[in-house]
Amino acid sequence: MAVWTTAVKTWAAGNRLTGVLLNAQLRDFANAFGPRTSYTPAVTASGTAFAIGNGSVSGVYSQVQNEVRGNATINIGTTTNVGTGVYAMTLPTAAANYQLGRPIGQMVILISGTISHVRTVVLISSTQVGFVDTGGTRVGAAAPVAVTSAWYSVIEFAYEAA
Repeated sequence: MAVWTTAVKTWAAGNRLTGVLLNAQLRDFANAFGPRTSYTPAVTASGTAFAIGNGSVSGVYSQVQNEVRGNATINIGTTTNVGTGVYAMTLPTAAANYQLGRPIGQMVILISGTISHVRTVVLISSTQVGFVDTGGTRVGAAAPVAVTSAWYSVIEFAYEAA
């Protein structure tokens, strides 16, 4: 995770810029936008357990100060047990100011390579998100459509870290 390692300097008239201070400030500024950190989101179902099998779940994120931005993918395989009920996914770090249903991103569901459904990513706890349509219906094993091995989703999110 990219974070500042030195205090951000507030400049005032008469301050003297040194090479060490300039290097530290520029290095930390550049590092804050540096490489993303990988994480493996846990995907759960509210009924029978979800098990990825030969599919894949992956994610990346970056954190600058308290702002977290990232994305995750869920690729259903031929041996994936899609479970039953509605789905939830873990975030890389806990969210601040948790409020049930607060939107923090979007989910795009592709079926056989075609964009099929777009859903809103909402907080369901400070560490988990759910996926809902405009009517509030949660995405699950049977909604909006039955999940099959042709199902692939991309999830983007941005929120304030706790």
